[in-house]
Amino acid sequence: MLVASDFRRIAREKLKGNWLIAVLAGLVAAVLGGDVESFNIEGTMDVSWEQLKEYISYIRDMEFGAVVFAAIASIGIITVIWALIRLVIGGAAALGYARFNLGMIDGEEAQIREMASCLDRLWDGFCLKLFSGIFIFLWSLLLVIPGIIAAYRYSMATYIMAENPDMKAMEAIEASKQMMSGNKFRLFCLDLSFIGWDILGMITLGIGMLFVRPYQQAAKAAFYREVSEGR
Repeated sequence: MLVASDFRRIAREKLKGNWLIAVLAGLVAAVLGGDVESFNIEGTMDVSWEQLKEYISYIRDMEFGAVVFAAIASIGIITVIWALIRLVIGGAAALGYARFNLGMIDGEEAQIREMASCLDRLWDGFCLKLFSGIFIFLWSLLLVIPGIIAAYRYSMATYIMAENPDMKAMEAIEASKQMMSGNKFRLFCLDLSFIGWDILGMITLGIGMLFVRPYQQAAKAAFYREVSEGR
């Protein structure tokens, strides 16, 4: 039976030659939540030069407090819109990221396009994140520890669904529950073994996490592959 150091070793071996694309995939998963089309400035800013000059003139005439308020309100609106986008596509992006890491662990060529491979499963991905989140929250109402145990119980659902295109959210959650029976502490030990790397990533103002995250996710994919094949 493999232990945490074995999964980390497998991850390092598979990341050789793939670090750049793995960092990029992790960045897409963390920041964008998926492979989204570039923002089309020309298609969205249908504003004439005269209208733009009038707007700039209006901003200049505003009092400083009003300008600050407008800036804060704009940031708030953008944040809400961004959160809604992540809510809609986040589950599908997680499935794509799982496929990316599993492919790399299986020795396949790492391809960033895998991040968009499950965008046709927006509803399934959304339901998976929603249901697992609800279950973890409900267990957390009892105490912190039951919530943590629940999180590990359902932790493999994303990988399971990523490999089974016809599987629904509740089926993946139930399959993860069965798969993680007797394996939750092993995954906990794997996560615990990355504490030093997490600290290193944080003291570098988060820059180091660009490399720590792919390392963690590759190791977790290796863990999934071992427990899924050992069933």
